[in-house]
Amino acid sequence: MVAIDLPGLWNSQIIVFLGNSHFEGFFERNDQYQKWNPISKDRNFESEWRIHIPENLNVKGFNEVISDDDGEIYFGEIWLMGEL
Repeated sequence: MVAIDLPGLWNSQIIVFLGNSHFEGFFERNDQYQKWNPISKDRNFESEWRIHIPENLNVKGFNEVISDDDGEIYFGEIWLMGEL
């Protein structure tokens, strides 16, 4: 799976899961430090970035909120592509 991190594009990564147990809980991010809220399906990452994503790959977008112990809050988007 590919994870595109916006606006911090340099934080993007390729993720390889060793098994279903880690994959199944991967999308559940809802605690005091990190929250992922699904982005509306009306948004289209492929057309916004003018790239081609093969039809056999799924795309999911999340608004991400990260809070640290010092009270700093980071807002961004995570776009995931792959066999989701």
